[in-house]
Amino acid sequence: MGTIVLDSEKCVGCNACVRECPIMDANVAATDAAGKLVIHIDDNKCIKCGACIKACSHQARSFEDDIDAFMRDLKAGKELILIAAPSIKISFDGNWRHALQWFRNQGIKKIYDVSFGADICTWAHVRYVQ
Repeated sequence: MGTIVLDSEKCVGCNACVRECPIMDANVAATDAAGKLVIHIDDNKCIKCGACIKACSHQARSFEDDIDAFMRDLKAGKELILIAAPSIKISFDGNWRHALQWFRNQGIKKIYDVSFGADICTWAHVRYVQ
């Protein structure tokens, strides 16, 4: 999935990233050992949307892609599940089924559409209302 990386040397504590974060608790203001206000990213809550990267005018934020680690795990035969976004149809312009088949051929046993999560949420809400 990748990770949002924070360079605390560049962070000036302006909180622009905190104001843009759609997940209130993902970016937490904290003071470092030198008393400088920096922002800590809670990786368990961060949805990796990149809003904080766009908001940071100090280049204190960047995105670290993990595709290399994913490909290593895939080649090593680790059990992986793939979640494909609808944008795969545009990204692979007419060949998206071939791309998904390639992943199956590499050992991916389960492939889900990202909208499956929305289906689960809808089911849970209906159950709750009932």
